[in-house]
Amino acid sequence: MENMDKNQVFTVKIYFINPIDLLSVIVNTLIELEYEACAISDLDKENLLKILPENNRNVIFICIRNKLEIDNWLKYAEQLYQMKDTHIIIGAFVYDNIDQESKNRLLEQNISTIEFGTLKSNALGVMRNILTFFEAKGKRSYIRTKTYGIAEAYFYVKSREEPITAKITDISAYACSCEIDLTNKFFFEVDIYFSEILFVLGGIRVRTAAKVLGFSKLTPNIYILKFCTAKIDGGKIIYEESITPEISRKLHDYIRKCLKDELSEKFARLNEEKNPQLKVEAKHKEQKIENKKMNLKQKEDKVEQKFSDDKNTEDGKNETKIVENKQN
Repeated sequence: MENMDKNQVFTVKIYFINPIDLLSVIVNTLIELEYEACAISDLDKENLLKILPENNRNVIFICIRNKLEIDNWLKYAEQLYQMKDTHIIIGAFVYDNIDQESKNRLLEQNISTIEFGTLKSNALGVMRNILTFFEAKGKRSYIRTKTYGIAEAYFYVKSREEPITAKITDISAYACSCEIDLTNKFFFEVDIYFSEILFVLGGIRVRTAAKVLGFSKLTPNIYILKFCTAKIDGGKIIYEESITPEISRKLHDYIRKCLKDELSEKFARLNEEKNPQLKVEAKHKEQKIENKKMNLKQKEDKVEQKFSDDKNTEDGKNETKIVENKQN
């Protein structure tokens, strides 16, 4: 384990191994505060050892429910601290009645102890203080994750019946990257705003404005969009470069799911290497998931088409009324 200047750390990953229920709830809230936190089961802690070197700084929280578990956790901590390509910090949640000798054994191995009782009155506040002490944030201000499942953006620049569709490759609560067909690139000039884009993120649908920040020089068809809010003021559309709490909640719900899917994918791959039969079973499962995705996409397309049809019908009625009024 090497000491590392926090300014050299791009992102910090936080893992809670087999957390109590209260901590599981806190993990969800930490993601909304842009801490890249995940809860994993006790069964996956060995696989975790293999993926930790992928990130240069990791914070691990363990839960010790009784003193009989301490020896095994000390052995696990020894494996963590032997890693050379990543910086590891370990914190242990312990019950209030654990004896001082047991706490000292943990402290001697550089494992900070936190009593569960301290979480009762202000769990989130205590957790934030701990993470600040552990320097559990890197240079990146927002969690950024690869997308999983259906992740598409619909731009209604031509018509509501034929939107430009783009695959979203990665996302944060600040911005996302989309694959744009270069035949449509003239719609995506830098600093242009879109007043409304439909983002389909698995089962989550988000409608919001966005601004084109730019595109990738290495991959010119990858465009970066910043989420915004469009408002009407004096008959004109104005844009605020921020999002509403509701949009933020939906984006973080999807980000939370992607973080879980990413871990599940890595752990599944490691398990397949141990047991080849699991790979065959995983392929069958993957095919079922793809079929479900196709069915979901078809349903979403039908809903979107109905939305367009209803709007066109309403527009038609309004035009008819205008004509009738003129005739009268």
